[in-house]
Amino acid sequence: MKLYVEAGALDGVYQSCTQHLEHTNEWIGILVEPNPISYNDLLNNRSASTNKFFNCALVSFEHKDSYINFHTHYHGAMGGVLKREDTSYNETIQVSCRTLQSIFDETTTTFVDKMFLDVEGYELEVLKGIDFTKTTIEELEVEVHAKSIQHYLDNISEKEAILHYMKSQNYVCSEEKNDNSMNAKLVFKPA
Repeated sequence: MKLYVEAGALDGVYQSCTQHLEHTNEWIGILVEPNPISYNDLLNNRSASTNKFFNCALVSFEHKDSYINFHTHYHGAMGGVLKREDTSYNETIQVSCRTLQSIFDETTTTFVDKMFLDVEGYELEVLKGIDFTKTTIEELEVEVHAKSIQHYLDNISEKEAILHYMKSQNYVCSEEKNDNSMNAKLVFKPA
């Protein structure tokens, strides 16, 4: 069986990168969604026999608290840990958080065939919560926002910071997908 991971799984249907894989007999998955409302929809929309579900935000190894603020948005896909100045939010709630590596350890995952990371500007911090010496990801697709998130990336673009970090983890960018929106997707593979 092949394994997919979708971080920022939302309701498991809207903008899902993995739903089509679930309908084959070749894939099992790990789905992570921090928004409790979207998470409940995820549980209803996706199969428990082929997926493991986690209701938490993903953070770096440096984050020491067990909770983090999550900003909900009327359009569920726009909510996130980062509060962007160009977006209005409904409310801020506290959600549990953990590193993605802790989920990999709990599920005894050492190899991922495909991973999709879309967490509204917090992608770099999530990547910093993976021990790439313990877990190999064969193909990793990371959403990158066109507007740089300057307030935590020290004046370099989000794309540059992610490219630099992944290079330090011995991953290369094999493809850049642009969908004519404000975002691009970078596809990484082990070097």
